[in-house]
Amino acid sequence: MSALIMLLIMITLLLISRNQLHKQVIESEFFTLKTAFEKILRDEMLDSLSEDLNLSDSTSIPQSTFFNTSEKIEQAALQSLKISQVFGVQGFDSAGRSINLATAIGTSSLEAEMISDIHSHGWHYRVMDDHLGGLSIQPEELEDGYFVEFQILSEPLKLSWQRIDQTLIRNGSLLGIAALALLAIVYRNLINKLIIKESLLVEKTRILTETNRKLSQAYKSAGLGAMTGHLLHGLKTPLTTLKSLSGDLNQSANQSLEPAFVQTMEKIQNRVNRVLESLQELEVGEINYNISTEEFCKILQARFERDFPEATLKIEQGKGAGVNLDNLQCHLSLAILLNLFQNSTDEKKDALVDLKLQVNDKSLKILVSDNAGGIDRSKMNRLFSPLVSSKTGGSGIGLALSNQLAESMDATLELCRNDNEGVCFSLNLPLHQFSSEE
Repeated sequence: MSALIMLLIMITLLLISRNQLHKQVIESEFFTLKTAFEKILRDEMLDSLSEDLNLSDSTSIPQSTFFNTSEKIEQAALQSLKISQVFGVQGFDSAGRSINLATAIGTSSLEAEMISDIHSHGWHYRVMDDHLGGLSIQPEELEDGYFVEFQILSEPLKLSWQRIDQTLIRNGSLLGIAALALLAIVYRNLINKLIIKESLLVEKTRILTETNRKLSQAYKSAGLGAMTGHLLHGLKTPLTTLKSLSGDLNQSANQSLEPAFVQTMEKIQNRVNRVLESLQELEVGEINYNISTEEFCKILQARFERDFPEATLKIEQGKGAGVNLDNLQCHLSLAILLNLFQNSTDEKKDALVDLKLQVNDKSLKILVSDNAGGIDRSKMNRLFSPLVSSKTGGSGIGLALSNQLAESMDATLELCRNDNEGVCFSLNLPLHQFSSEE
């Protein structure tokens, strides 16, 4: 829109300049012819005076004879035909009526508007036919307000106008291109500034959104609440088993169930101790020690074999070997992974679980996959929402708590694969929270 307005302004200015330059061409002709005609008039008057002085003193000739205006115009008109661009001369009285001169091409009269232009500008130009134009003036040497019209070829004027138009078009085009280029540069700078401001706004929005997310996370879980929920979730299954065994003992005195009681109680005690340790680490919020991924995998393997004896865990460290986890990451990651193992073995007691460690420039990725069958697709949209479970009698709080635990250490928990064979979860730990061994 701005470019269109600029072009319209430039075209308007060029048209105004064109009209003024066309008038200047005519004015140039006007000054040339007026100067030449007035010189001819003065020469004619001087010649008449010289002849008058050479006459005999006894001869008396009226002065009006030598200074008759019509005769002077006719004599000057004859001399004007010697000017190259003049083809005819016509005279007019003060009222615009024509004076029949032998030098005139055709007869006409001056209209009031034409006389007004002569008085205002000193000249008036009109087109007589395709080849001739009339340039009317009022010589200062003539008395009684007489006018003279020079009938000249219009072709030289047209050629001058054409050269002016070509020059204006060429220069106007260059000026237009330069103006558009300048406008494009200005717009480009403005757009770049807008893009920068928009990027800053997006970044500020992202930071604000992340801050709000963290604040919301702090209010919703605050780490301690999440771990408490995890404790309750971990105790649910052992307590259910204990209750069932207790009912069986009340119905019979079969002492062979005592080892099951002992095993269940030890399981509850171990889970309580692990969660209490994690609670202590989370509450302190300090990094007191580091654990290598090799040690972490050994701890994970040992707990898996103890808690899920019928299942199998295969660990592939790959490039993840040699990476250190701090105590916070270690305890929280163990809680998350053990919960994923629990979900797999709940679906299939002898499940095969694969754990892979991958390292890139920004994170340590822990992939956990199984062959225990997929998750009901109707639950996918609310996978990490509490009270949503695909297991019969499940609380649905396990994945929700695991997700909160991941967020509490700036990690992410995602579902990478879900099909009839099984699922694959990805736990991504940010790289700045661990370091490689020297």
